[in-house]
Amino acid sequence: ILCTFPGKTGDLLWALPSLRAISEALEGEPIDLLIAGAYRGLVPLLERQPYLRHVEADPDWIVQDTAPMTPRIPAHRWWGLTPTVFHLGYRGWPTRPLPYETYACLQAQWPPDWPSLPPLDLDRPWITAPAPPLALPPAVTFGWTDEHFELKVGLTALLLLKTGVGSDLLNVSWSPRWQVEWWEASLSRDVPATAAILGDWRKVAGLIATTQVFCGDCSALHVLACAVGTPVVVMEPNPHRHHEIFYPYGTEGRVRLVRGNDGLPSFDARHTWDGIQAVLGETA
Repeated sequence: ILCTFPGKTGDLLWALPSLRAISEALEGEPIDLLIAGAYRGLVPLLERQPYLRHVEADPDWIVQDTAPMTPRIPAHRWWGLTPTVFHLGYRGWPTRPLPYETYACLQAQWPPDWPSLPPLDLDRPWITAPAPPLALPPAVTFGWTDEHFELKVGLTALLLLKTGVGSDLLNVSWSPRWQVEWWEASLSRDVPATAAILGDWRKVAGLIATTQVFCGDCSALHVLACAVGTPVVVMEPNPHRHHEIFYPYGTEGRVRLVRGNDGLPSFDARHTWDGIQAVLGETA
């Protein structure tokens, strides 16, 4: 059985519970997965998962940054390799939280004479991470995209200052501006500890899986934290990413969206720290 999914990284990670459901419906038979070439960095992590057998990143499947991403289906040269193919990319703008959108797409293609699909299960972690890359993992990991970069740098610096820049907090951001303007500029004392981690999805997954809380924006790293079962505090300054489709767990429980005193999403460092402290108190 082959499944295809065009990306992006966070969407792909949210799609994996549907692939696990296929495998479990078929008594543990692992599934093959074809993804766009731009996301090849995920392949070593994905191939560690027991419900996936072979993961291929097709360099010729070049998707456009549209909503939904196009082309939704890669070239047909793949279809003679397997008798059953499920194309799980979104057919339109999602109307359900993202993992449920993928699952609904799967249900629409599921053969009626096959064993029933189990319900989508987000309570169980669906990424098995390797051993952590640090002997003493920090209590909190941070991970940000380049969007609103200056705001996130200031917020991270304030949060690090609150703890004296010790070993309890670690920034794992590695998108382009973080690489050049944070790590290469040596603005953080934890550069040596993270030199072998940045950009390696396996090591980052192992690290996040062993921390008490992950704090980041609404992006792929926050989805990775959900996938390994780590509580998440989301500080998201982009109002377009406050939509409920990005929050299958809601925004007040396992994933907490930072809010101000007015109840609206906030990027205030104090409220962000309060959210982190609340989770640390619950996981202590």
